[in-house]
Amino acid sequence: MFPTPEQSSFEQAGMGLLQLFQSITRAVSERVIVELHAQGHTELRYPHAALLANLNPEGSSLTELAERAGITKQAMGELLKELEHLGYVERQIDPQDRRTKRICFTESGRRGFQDAEAIIRGVEDDLFDSLRASLGSEGSRAMHTALVRMLDRVCAVRLPAQSNSHGSPTF
Repeated sequence: MFPTPEQSSFEQAGMGLLQLFQSITRAVSERVIVELHAQGHTELRYPHAALLANLNPEGSSLTELAERAGITKQAMGELLKELEHLGYVERQIDPQDRRTKRICFTESGRRGFQDAEAIIRGVEDDLFDSLRASLGSEGSRAMHTALVRMLDRVCAVRLPAQSNSHGSPTF
C-alpha cells in the first residue's frame, strides 16, 4: 500500500504503538531541552531531568532521588556532581538529621525547574490541541482516559524486586 499525502512519515513507517509512545517521549524531551536552551539554560542535558524532576522543593536525599528515578545511587551521584558544578543544586545539612545531607535547588535551579514546568505545560497544550483537531474534544478526552487505563494495566504487572548483597534491587 502506498502512503497517502495526508499520512505523516511516522504513519508511512508503520510504527507500532510502543514505538509511537517512545518516539513521542523522545521528541517531547528533545523539545523541552531545545526550549530550555533558548531560555538560557544551555548547559542542561536530558539526563539531568532524572534528578531535577524528582527533587522535592524542600530537598531530597541521594537515595530518594535514585529510587524515584529508577537509577543507581552512583549514576545519581554523577548527575548531582554535574548539576552542583552548574549551580542548579546544592547539598545542605538536613535539619532533621545533621549527619545527612539534603539535595536542594539553588535559586538558579528553581528558576530552571519553573521554566521547564512552563515549557512542559505548553507542549502538553500543543499535544491536546493536536488530539482535539484529530478527534474532537470528546474523542481527545476518551483517548486520555484510554491511555490512563493502559498505563494502569501495564503497571499492574511488576517483576518481584530482589536485592543483591548491597540491598539494591536487581533484575
